[in-house]
Amino acid sequence: MRSFVAVLRTHSYIALLLFAAVLLLAGVDRYSLLGSTEPREAGIAAAMLQDQQYVVPTLNDQAFLEKPPLSYWLQSASMQIGGTTPFAARLPSILAALACAWLLFACVRRTTGDERAAWIAALALLTMASFWTNARIAGQDMLLTLGITLALTGFYGTRENPPTRWGWPMYTAGIAVATLSKGVVGLAVPGIVIFAFLLFETWWRERRFSLRAWLLPGAFALLGLIPFVLWLFALHDRAGPEAVREILLSNSIDRFAGSYQRGSHAEPFYYYLLKLPETFAPWNLLLGYLLWHWRRELARDWRLAFGLCWLLAPYLLLSLSAGKRPSYLLMIYPAAALLIALCIARWKNSDQPARAVAAIHALLLAGVTAFVALRCWQLQAPGVALLLALLCAIALPLCWRALRRDNMPRALIIMLALTATVYVGYGGAVLPHEQRQDSPEEMFAQLRRYEEDGHRLFLFSPLERISGAARFYLLHAVPTFDEAQALLDALRADPAAIALVGTNNLTDLHGYRILESFQEQKRKYAIIAADPNAR
Repeated sequence: MRSFVAVLRTHSYIALLLFAAVLLLAGVDRYSLLGSTEPREAGIAAAMLQDQQYVVPTLNDQAFLEKPPLSYWLQSASMQIGGTTPFAARLPSILAALACAWLLFACVRRTTGDERAAWIAALALLTMASFWTNARIAGQDMLLTLGITLALTGFYGTRENPPTRWGWPMYTAGIAVATLSKGVVGLAVPGIVIFAFLLFETWWRERRFSLRAWLLPGAFALLGLIPFVLWLFALHDRAGPEAVREILLSNSIDRFAGSYQRGSHAEPFYYYLLKLPETFAPWNLLLGYLLWHWRRELARDWRLAFGLCWLLAPYLLLSLSAGKRPSYLLMIYPAAALLIALCIARWKNSDQPARAVAAIHALLLAGVTAFVALRCWQLQAPGVALLLALLCAIALPLCWRALRRDNMPRALIIMLALTATVYVGYGGAVLPHEQRQDSPEEMFAQLRRYEEDGHRLFLFSPLERISGAARFYLLHAVPTFDEAQALLDALRADPAAIALVGTNNLTDLHGYRILESFQEQKRKYAIIAADPNAR
């Protein structure tokens, strides 16, 4: 056991990357594109690769300017290397999550000198349910989280004594990644965190105003904006000023204010309060207790204060925004893991409430482990089920023993390791089976067979995910119609033509026959052709 711990300390960064890779990659290549986000994002990236056009993102040949193109560029590069597969589309998000965990590990290790606290930070982040789930999804959210984590850990390093020499370059690179991932929000979130922290530093910690401290973040942020600005110039040259306006205003300021309607995700201001039970799960109870336990230290220790600014300032900003989704909170998950690690690093003696919180977590973890083991058994994976049950039977007594000996860090590491193992079992054995019914892959496989038989395919008023899936699975753009008469005219003009139509849109059509029907994500679709007997 001691030799194993020694190896981990000697090769800790390599061990972390290997452990995180197993955790994030488990079963991720065993199911197809899911939900509304993945088919759309993967379809846009596939179009870039197929058309060799990397300036203007397009969704089935229509400009799609909701986000800047960094995630599409990376997915296209991944598909160039590994083929047009769901795994290739997800790989950039997985690598971004690995980088977030690595940055947090390095940050805590350098700050505290405590190897256990560094592992707690990385594992707490990787095992937060929403973070683990979104790390395995093709999209921009994890890249935005990486950019903000890179920027803020870089800024954090500049406040150390002595400051790290890589602090400002990391900060600049983080701004570049964040803005190329989600535009203005990639600058606003680090900006509001640093603004809040500098206010704390000026009026509470230093009690003096330092112009240099306020100017440096702004100056290096301008450097970080250069890649985003260069892309905006290229976009202006290719698509005109309206495209630039849509990126800078419609999909950022207008979305924040609530005047942007398409895909706005409008929710009331208290939306994130209702989501608190699942935010940072399963470590939300532990985080709340630790913040309460060290509440008097939050204003004395600048590291805890910075973590709190990172946690609360974006939360308040996002609560004021009209558009809200749970995945938007991913950018503050590293702050939660950082605070857990910093609090645990200074832990000396646990009290009765601490043991109660740890016991509740252990009981919840035992219940989740039992549920996942049962599902694995039902899905004909008895080896995984027995392994999970065995590890749970070993881990829980060890955890209780650590708590009895007043060793909270060891107890937490045991629970983190067991949680990670449960995720691996769930991702490898359960998730692929449960997600099969939500994928459009089978429907487009049938459409591909129709095309191979000489049929020409049209789409009628498709959702974004259907347009994206068409480009991803069929490897070419599909003509789209939004008017019923135009579609019917096209079908009648070509006897071999067919169309994919949502059954709720069939009432707008007449003179057609249904060739086949499908159900995808609780929506029904039909493949139709012109009825030669209809007038």
